Order: sequence, then structure tokens, then C-alpha cells
Amino acid sequence: MIGTLEENKMKASFLITLLMFVGMTIALQHSLQAQQHDTGQINIQNGSVNGKIEIMKMNTMELSQHTVRHNSYGAMNMTPQTRLATDEYTNIVVYLEGQSLKRESQRAHFHSQIDQRNAEFIPHVLAVIRGTVVDFINRDNVYHNVFSFSPAKKFNIGRRPTGQAVPVVMDKPGIVEVFCDIHSNMSAYIVVLDNDYFTQPDRQGNYSIDRIPIGTYTLKAWHEHLSSQEQPITISPNSTTTINFVME
Repeated sequence: MIGTLEENKMKASFLITLLMFVGMTIALQHSLQAQQHDTGQINIQNGSVNGKIEIMKMNTMELSQHTVRHNSYGAMNMTPQTRLATDEYTNIVVYLEGQSLKRESQRAHFHSQIDQRNAEFIPHVLAVIRGTVVDFINRDNVYHNVFSFSPAKKFNIGRRPTGQAVPVVMDKPGIVEVFCDIHSNMSAYIVVLDNDYFTQPDRQGNYSIDRIPIGTYTLKAWHEHLSSQEQPITISPNSTTTINFVME
């Protein structure tokens, strides 16, 4: 009788262990299938947009004749400096707007940088996602200041000597126009956006934005002097949509 009870206990223990193993195996298979399904969904539900921006010739000529004073090794040089027309393409920001795109990104809380060099802000236009810290660094051997009265970000870091960096958090979407109160010719723009689906074209006006979830959004192109452009866009799975803009 005792031997029979012990054998029954051993059999019961074995059956329980076997059932637990089978249950864990089934759960693992379901988990792997779910992961594969999710991965497939991610791969399928992305698309991209690309295109080319053209600046009207008349405006291109006007922009190419833009002159600024600049600082050379600490001494103010009044020689006119011509900004190449092709540089204006890189001062355009192309971005997507849509409720489903408002999410945190790897770019959020990162640092971007604007230098003050030769009495200019470099880059002249910087696009960042909301929450990015922008470091302003004086590279000249004279004092500079950085301030903005823009509703999206009002700040004044005061006058700073060579090599000193000052961080400013861009915590609200919008256009932040930046100046130096020592050199009135200096200006820059920070375009603060709610998502990371944005880019700035190359010197030929070509742009591309990828990894966009399927859906319908508004594609916009912004420039400080040119008329802003926008167009509705529908992103389809595994497809690339081409949209060109003419800015004037």
C-alpha cells in the first residue's frame, strides 16, 4: 500500500511537471507568433515621402544678394558677404503634421548646437523636436549675446565670452527667432516641432522623410522669407510618395 501511494505521488508530480512544461511551451509559441506579427505590422505600415523644392528665380537672385556684416578675428569687417542662393535650400524645413505623429522620439531631450562664428549664427536655421536642448556657443574672440522674444521661447542668456556654451531647452513648438543684442545684423531661426518627421533639403532642394506610419497628414515647407507651402498627403504601406514644392 505504501509503495503504491509513493508511486502515485511520483506519477502525479511527473504529470504536473509535464503539464507545466507544455503550458510554458504553448505560451512561448504564442509570444513568438505575436512578436513576428508585430514586426510584420511595423514593416508593412511604414512609408516615405520625397521630392524637390524649387525657389523661383527672381527670389533666388534676391536671396543671393543678401549681405551681412561679419566679424573677422574680433575686428568688425564691413565688406559685404554674399550668401549663395543654393544655401537657401538648406534653410528650408520640410515637416509632417498629424495627431498620430505626436510621440516621443530618440531626438527628444538630445542636444543640438548653434555656434556664433564670424558674427553669424551657424546654422542659420535649425529644426528640432520639442524638448531638445540647444547649446549656444561663442566661437569668436569678442562677446556675444543670445536672446529671443518669440512666443514659443522667450529667453536672454546675457553676454558671453569666447568658448562658453549656454544650454536652452526648446519646450514649446513654434518658430523661435534668435538675435544678438551686441551685433544687430545677427539672426537665426529655430523651428521647434512636435514630432521627428522633418528634414532640411540639400543644396539642390532635394528632401526625403522615411519611416512614416500609414495615414493621412499635412506636409509643410517653411522658409523665413518665402511663402510657406502645405499639401495633404496619404502614406500607404511600403510606398514612397513624391511631392514637389515651388516657393516664392
